[in-house]
Amino acid sequence: MVYAIATRENGWENEEGLSEIKKLEDKLLADPLVDEVTTLFSLSGVKSAREWEMSMQVPEMEAKLRPLQEQFIKDHQLFIPITIAAEPDSKEAQDWVRTVAERYPGYELKVGGMPKFNQEIFDEIENKIGAVLSVIIVSTFFILLIAFRSLLIPIKAILMNIFGLSATFGILVYVFQYGHFGLPAGTIALIIPVLVFSLVFGLSMDYEVFLISRMQEEYAHSLDNDRATVEGLATTSKIITSAALIMIVLTGAFAFTDVMPVKQIGVGIAIAVAIDATIIRLLLVPSLMKLFGNWNWWLPFRKGRYRAGGWH
Repeated sequence: MVYAIATRENGWENEEGLSEIKKLEDKLLADPLVDEVTTLFSLSGVKSAREWEMSMQVPEMEAKLRPLQEQFIKDHQLFIPITIAAEPDSKEAQDWVRTVAERYPGYELKVGGMPKFNQEIFDEIENKIGAVLSVIIVSTFFILLIAFRSLLIPIKAILMNIFGLSATFGILVYVFQYGHFGLPAGTIALIIPVLVFSLVFGLSMDYEVFLISRMQEEYAHSLDNDRATVEGLATTSKIITSAALIMIVLTGAFAFTDVMPVKQIGVGIAIAVAIDATIIRLLLVPSLMKLFGNWNWWLPFRKGRYRAGGWH
């Protein structure tokens, strides 16, 4: 359902304004995406502005039509509920509400309702997603660069997070959008990817810092990358796994609710944490640390060997 407000400078309650209401109703009904338009004409059964004016001259008819007119018209504004043949969160509905004012020139139309709400959120996310991701990735890179004094570790951390989140979103689409595991096919709420990305990206970086900081401490003393990798994994795996299990239990409990957006948030976070704590932190990160060897701790324009307290 879309709710439109049409503004007319000279008002709608005179015969000319009533004629414009009927014309606008007919134009909207001619739109292939519009199923129903509710106006004072459609509810009263009156066919034209002239017939409306004549009916208002009869006291009995005026008593019935006056409340209807006051319900839809206030000052210079006209209220028009519109039923469209599209789901509120579908692309068709969003495109329709985005361009409805342009497709009906001569009428100052403003629309609201769930399709408009979804369209505005989608457009805002689409317009700002590049800047937001750039700020997050660049700031994360430099924070980790300063913390670990390494060029490769921040790059690997960001790539591993992107890998884990991509897998999570793929699973969410498979389960909720295509309908599997007993769930009906539907749509994923627009805000879900934003919430899951924000929470999981930060949480994954926490796990990364726990793991790599312990490896860094060991490497500072032994200068043996393989030993540092094994020691870091052995001493932090229990902490990371325990923390991940707590998050999985807490957020996974939302999967049992009947509110679909809440269910999607809970399942999304639980899956992302599970992937991050197992496939990424316990398999991929140690494997890459082993593969790159001492290059893990390399930083351009810095000479010397890595010892306790830093490079010398």
